[in-house]
Amino acid sequence: MNRVNPFRFLKLLAAGVMAAAVGVWLLVNPNMGMRDVPPTPSDYMAGVGALAVGLILLAFAGWVAFGRRSG
Repeated sequence: MNRVNPFRFLKLLAAGVMAAAVGVWLLVNPNMGMRDVPPTPSDYMAGVGALAVGLILLAFAGWVAFGRRSG
């Protein structure tokens, strides 16, 4: 049975949580008060990208933790 290194797993999990949190933060506050004009759709793309990366990392961490069962 292949064992997962717990430190590497926790780093992967932390990276996924942090990327998802940054993505949500950028979606909630897209221009971060730097401009007086309303945000455009392109301002939201950084948040969407960071959120997508975070969710992919969290899905991969879940697969590593629970989906790699060898008989």
